[in-house]
Amino acid sequence: MRRELERLVVEREMRSILDATDDTYGGPVSALAVVTPGEAAELRRVWLALLAPYVARTGTPPDRGQRPTWFFLAATPLPDADRGGESE
Repeated sequence: MRRELERLVVEREMRSILDATDDTYGGPVSALAVVTPGEAAELRRVWLALLAPYVARTGTPPDRGQRPTWFFLAATPLPDADRGGESE
């Protein structure tokens, strides 16, 4: 059930991102990185810390020039060719 809910959320967010891609805010960013599970967890922690002061603004009306903006981070391990296509 949890996996289905996560999939639904990801699909909804991706649809929203693709529908609202706007170069004013830089557009989507995509990168392939080689990381361990621990490094992926650290990247997530740093990502959340970086966004924290901006997320804190969501309870107040935006100042001039500001607008609510979705940020989305998903780490998706690719199949490992050394293990016959299985990922951890």
